[in-house]
Amino acid sequence: MTSIIRLGMAVLVVGFVLVGCDDAPATFTATITTTDFNTDPDTPAPPLDGVQVCEVDTTNCVMTGSDGQAVLTQQPPAVNGAWTLERDGYLPVIVPFNRSSDLTLTVPMAPDGIIQAFAQILGVPYPLTDEGVMVLIVQRPGDEGNVGLGGATFALVGSEGGVFYFSSDGVPDPDLTATSTGSGVGGFSEVAAQVHVVEYGGTASNCTLTTAWPGEADGTIEVPVRAGFGTQAVILCDTPTFTATITTTNFNTDPETPAPPLDGVEVCEVFTMNCVTTGSDGQAVLTLPQAINHSVTAEKDGFLSIIVPFNRTSDVTLMVPMPSDSIVEAFAQIVGAPYPLTDEGVITITSTEPGDEGNVALAGATFALVGSEGGGPFYFNEIGIPDPDLTATSTFGVGGFSEVAAQVHVVAYGGTASNCTRLAAWPGEADGTIEVPVGSNFLTQAIILCE
Repeated sequence: MTSIIRLGMAVLVVGFVLVGCDDAPATFTATITTTDFNTDPDTPAPPLDGVQVCEVDTTNCVMTGSDGQAVLTQQPPAVNGAWTLERDGYLPVIVPFNRSSDLTLTVPMAPDGIIQAFAQILGVPYPLTDEGVMVLIVQRPGDEGNVGLGGATFALVGSEGGVFYFSSDGVPDPDLTATSTGSGVGGFSEVAAQVHVVEYGGTASNCTLTTAWPGEADGTIEVPVRAGFGTQAVILCDTPTFTATITTTNFNTDPETPAPPLDGVEVCEVFTMNCVTTGSDGQAVLTLPQAINHSVTAEKDGFLSIIVPFNRTSDVTLMVPMPSDSIVEAFAQIVGAPYPLTDEGVITITSTEPGDEGNVALAGATFALVGSEGGGPFYFNEIGIPDPDLTATSTFGVGGFSEVAAQVHVVAYGGTASNCTRLAAWPGEADGTIEVPVGSNFLTQAIILCE
């Protein structure tokens, strides 16, 4: 099975097929495919030939050919083992292992130019001299293969180095304090050439080793570092999940006509290849990690693309109305906003309250952006059309903002909206607030349930 680790604008492909049997074989086979790492998500990383792949500190070596593949047969290691991968113009790589069953994996190798750019972002020297770098990848099982886990943390135990994490956009970000959804990548720069103990935490729990050495304490791994090399270690974590059942509908403005289900919508866990296309019932079911800021996207030609944010521990069923381009253009004219969108996005917040037959729209709720700007707030009237004269939600329960920057926004809710929980939103730091991620050319739909 091939697992896609999407680093936003960068794509690393790390595939793992584990083949085991009851009796450990006298030898095991490692099938390693090297790829030429690139930062274009629309271009698959091509295989990289001319890479010398060796069982570490031995003459058991194979040179990759045009398919980027090397197959090594070796004795099972007594404790720990590793492979080295080297080619001129690329950061040499160490891949640690502790296993005796066959393994197939793909190892991306980054050119010196990309590593140089990343080193400048982190403020560290490159080329490497007497030290090395660790790249730690934490994954979780997804519906369509393993995906990068957000919210994981790493710490060195008994040694030093500069910690970093990659954003979902595919670059190291010195301001991050945990891995990002879809990438699951962090690591340490300027680490000594020795075996390091790494403690993992945050959302990383119930983890097994894919390419790493076992640590003595629970929640730790050991990672060998060699001067001038980058070590790639991967762990797979069985983190708690919840199920999101999403039904997409073809939004209409006729209150007497139920919105029909919308088929052919690609619903994806953001920054991953974990996607489902809706059928005639408009439904998509995704398994998502609990208790981290996360989102799904819903996209179909001719309709405004949607983001639905989550941070939950329990299953949720949501209806996601998707407006056609023509409807959005008409609404944009009413609120005086441009359409099509360019580098900005739109936010809508639906306020609901419990009813006898399920949740119903809450009238009288108000919304305000905190620390950012946008057009509005605007509110929809009782038949689902934005009305610039309204100052709070109608019985339709929806308000929002146009022309908002592609970033995470803080929204304060008030009026009749109190004692609210998040059905589809990220938690705000202050009471009475939520956080809402916005993407360029997307509409983010947030939902709160108020008592």
